[in-house]
Amino acid sequence: MPIRCINLHIGLKRSETIEKTIRFFAEHKEGTTEELATYLNKDYTTALRIIKILLDTGYIRFSRFEKTEAKGKEKKYYILRLDGLAAYMAFKTINISEVAKAQSGMLKVFEKWEKFVKADLETVMIERLKEATQATLLTRFVFLPAVTGGIPMSEKDTHREKVFEQHILGFIYLTEPLDQVKEVLGKNWGSLQRVWAVAFKDHALRKLKDDLLYEHERECTESLKSLTEWRAFIERTEKEQAKVS
Repeated sequence: MPIRCINLHIGLKRSETIEKTIRFFAEHKEGTTEELATYLNKDYTTALRIIKILLDTGYIRFSRFEKTEAKGKEKKYYILRLDGLAAYMAFKTINISEVAKAQSGMLKVFEKWEKFVKADLETVMIERLKEATQATLLTRFVFLPAVTGGIPMSEKDTHREKVFEQHILGFIYLTEPLDQVKEVLGKNWGSLQRVWAVAFKDHALRKLKDDLLYEHERECTESLKSLTEWRAFIERTEKEQAKVS
């Protein structure tokens, strides 16, 4: 659920701690309860309670165990999920450079972030990140609940992250009429072309484009096949009815 929804149930003081926790996981590759307690300057129990809230809301997930030397105990490591990143992007102050380094394993866009920085596109990419975030939140917390009657469980992260990246890179426009896209984007059309100039030269980013086009082509092919079958069925039905009458 969005961070503001959590706030309604836990109070302002704890919501500030939750925001700091999301910031911690966004700007660090991973973290333990102990590390979070140190970062928050809180006791272990408080940190554990906050982690449980973010696990329950799908903002973070368990990543791995690591054995410690003391009494053979195991540390649990947690990492940020896409919904947690979306919450972070809604904060007033964000540090995308740190997030890109920390979350390079989540998004290929973050892994390749320096390429966009060198092309003087960091500001453009941050705006595209915000746009993709808004679309993600609207889909999950507004459109889908309106259809299903409730907030659906998160899909597999890999699928959602892929769609999220395709939105960031503007590949979602590739299935729409070219002139219409130019009209909708207006002055941003030139910026998007510069983003594509970087993305199309990178194999991993270009594959995101190819996958989207392939999936769209497959869906269109299936639709055309269904349309052909229905037309043939209707023609046969009309001929049979004509013979009877």
